[in-house]
Amino acid sequence: MIQEYEWAIWAIFFLPLGSFLVISLIVRPFFNSFPQQSSLITILAIGGSLGLSIWTLQSVIAEGAVPVGFGSHEWI
Repeated sequence: MIQEYEWAIWAIFFLPLGSFLVISLIVRPFFNSFPQQSSLITILAIGGSLGLSIWTLQSVIAEGAVPVGFGSHEWI
């Protein structure tokens, strides 16, 4: 049951990283005259990570003391 939340755990990590890449590769070079877009993208990514973190924590607590365990990822 816990493995169905693996996508959320990866999204918690990759949302802020993705926002950094979008800002540094797209927004800053092409839309530098709109700095508010960068802040909005960052806030949305961090807020999304926070929401997913809270949802994942709530899901793990609701299932009892089940350890969060996923398969081995060799590329890490």
